[in-house]
Amino acid sequence: MKLVAAGTLLLWAAVAPAQPPAAEPTPEWQEVQGANDFRVYVDRRSIRRDGDSLRYSGRIVRAQADQHGVLTLRHLGEISCARREYRIVTFEALDAAGAVVFSFTVPQGAAPIPIDPGSNNEALHREFCG
Repeated sequence: MKLVAAGTLLLWAAVAPAQPPAAEPTPEWQEVQGANDFRVYVDRRSIRRDGDSLRYSGRIVRAQADQHGVLTLRHLGEISCARREYRIVTFEALDAAGAVVFSFTVPQGAAPIPIDPGSNNEALHREFCG
């Protein structure tokens, strides 16, 4: 509640606090692979096609932290629709509290990797590159 002047009257009015603009929609993580020691997710809301390039955010969650305390890997991936190749653009390693342990940007000239039949990247390629 806030005291607001209306002419010569003072009124109590409910005023919502200012909210920062939302930069990105809340992730919609879909599990695409799982095993006893890890789970792999793709953020369905992050998938964007721009010409031949398909970009997406992914996440790998380990059942237990590794020797460096890393529990989660988040990455930005890119698929070439025409060449059926993919590459990781950037990734971050996070600990159990969600703090970044380290991050890395893959050099632009790094060679892409052919998409394996039956892989998660093949499923994305099939759905979005059609």
